[in-house]
Amino acid sequence: MKKVFFVLFLLISFTEICAQKYSPTLDETDVISSFKFGKQKDLFTNLQYSMVFKAKSEIELDKFVYKYLGNNPNELFSVYWDTVYLMFSRGVLVDFEINWKNPNGFEQVSKNLKSIFGDTVIIRLSDSKFYYSWRSDNIEMSLIKQEQTNNTDGVFTLRIRNDGLIRELSKK
Repeated sequence: MKKVFFVLFLLISFTEICAQKYSPTLDETDVISSFKFGKQKDLFTNLQYSMVFKAKSEIELDKFVYKYLGNNPNELFSVYWDTVYLMFSRGVLVDFEINWKNPNGFEQVSKNLKSIFGDTVIIRLSDSKFYYSWRSDNIEMSLIKQEQTNNTDGVFTLRIRNDGLIRELSKK
């Protein structure tokens, strides 16, 4: 029985990895130039400490999460966001997340990301939640949408993480 679950787990993991769109353009493009990976935390203004994610393994690093309170920039592809969280390891930006509470801009953001980084498949997590995913050798980007249900409002999130920089920092 354990073997069946293990094989099923491997199959699901492999399917998810294969579903990600490989886009080398991600390594060459700053989606939002103000949130440039590797930028020192001290160079950012308008940050409010939020929490820390403790590393779960030796190849990961603790990530210190800050809410971005600035208003420039405050949009992506002319869709104004609600919150931005910047994650720092060893004092440099390695990961960020942009959240929108209004799902109406999802089509515009997804259309623009697909035109820049290529089309990708939908990965459905539940009846009301799905995401698109792009990756390169160093960057992983996901656009996640939670559709409106009886219990939740529709929201969407863009998450971009620089795994290459995290790997490099973990060696130091």
